[in-house]
Amino acid sequence: MKDDVTEPKKVEGLSNITKIDCGSDFTMVLDDKGKLFAFGNDVYGQLGIASSNVSIKEPTKLSIPMSQGPVVDFSCGEEHAAYIDSKGNCHTWGYGQDGQLGHANKESLNTPKKLQFAHKVSQVKCGGGHTGLITESGALYLMGRGRDG
Repeated sequence: MKDDVTEPKKVEGLSNITKIDCGSDFTMVLDDKGKLFAFGNDVYGQLGIASSNVSIKEPTKLSIPMSQGPVVDFSCGEEHAAYIDSKGNCHTWGYGQDGQLGHANKESLNTPKKLQFAHKVSQVKCGGGHTGLITESGALYLMGRGRDG
């Protein structure tokens, strides 16, 4: 049964959380060791755990290769998400029909995929149908839905 919660309620099974972000019907959190967890609706693969078309009620750790190092930043959009690894690489996944994943197509992905991008990324922000990147040199890059400019 799904119940609305009208007062703050502790999420069990998580500790040392340093950041939270929420999408349309999903939540992601980052702990102090750079581990990323997701839970909620996964209709478009937005949880990044290869389980599309289900709802995950318990926080589930994303499988991120050790070679990438810890996650240093992440963001949730309406139905997509992105993270930056310790090497400055950006990885995106989820709903991609507006090009917001930045992989030169409009495909949706249910696991993170590294962007083919020549610059190190220091910050990522996801919106409804678009994604913004700030590089280490301070340049701004956008991708995705542009219907409103």
